[in-house]
Amino acid sequence: MRYFGSGNILNICNTLWVVAECWAKAEESLRTEIKEDYPGVNEEFITQMFHGKLARALREASESGCVEQAFLRDLEIAFPDLCYSSELRTVAHGLFADVTLHRRKTERVTGGDIGFMIVRPQISDHVHMLQPSLYRRGLLCQAKIKRADGRWGPLTARQKEVFPARFQYLALLLYRYEDQERRILRPFQWQLCNSASSITDVSKWLSGDKFPSPCTSSEIIDGVGNARIGTDEATTLHGVVVPTGNPALVITITWPEDAWPGSQVHVYATREPQNELPALTQLDA
Repeated sequence: MRYFGSGNILNICNTLWVVAECWAKAEESLRTEIKEDYPGVNEEFITQMFHGKLARALREASESGCVEQAFLRDLEIAFPDLCYSSELRTVAHGLFADVTLHRRKTERVTGGDIGFMIVRPQISDHVHMLQPSLYRRGLLCQAKIKRADGRWGPLTARQKEVFPARFQYLALLLYRYEDQERRILRPFQWQLCNSASSITDVSKWLSGDKFPSPCTSSEIIDGVGNARIGTDEATTLHGVVVPTGNPALVITITWPEDAWPGSQVHVYATREPQNELPALTQLDA
């Protein structure tokens, strides 16, 4: 059995690029709406409003074929000996992306604010057979917003207690406004906590407004989606990152129920070159 990509995980950088473009489009729309109609909104309002905008952007990208087309390119890179065969098109056919927001019931379960998980295709190659499945990976996120007085809110006693054991899959999600009127929201910023040696480090990052290695949303999407950051351990995902009752933003890249390629796609032979694949469609501005 052969696997391709980061470790044992199929690299889907083109597919995740489409998701990241949708995320950027949703962020831009969110910032425009906050500037015009909702100055000074808090973290929870931002998350809820952003979810709706990201869902719309992903739906449009899926309906236009961008998601399917990008995944086909990823498959052709991973399986170059099959790049002209119909089997890869069978596997990519119908693929779409969506996002759900699980609502808050309690924050006491994990001490975190919101879970972030990507559910995405995984393809294993058994010489004459491709096996599609889904792969899950996520981050536990603590959302923070910079206050009007220029300070970040401190960690709670509960967070200080539980976060150190979760540094390897914990991130700060940072929201900040550029102006006193709190109308101009900056692009989302993330700080992974896997470099922290103790909870004191994280507290100092917040109190000093100095973060050692801030990341963009695009970097987080690619890192989680291609298994470079976060966790895929099932008990941790379902018990800590996205447990029932805690808010969670879950991006799912999958096939419709009536278009699932099946548990096995038989590969008969490498095909000769046919039509050249068209250029990847750009998302609307």
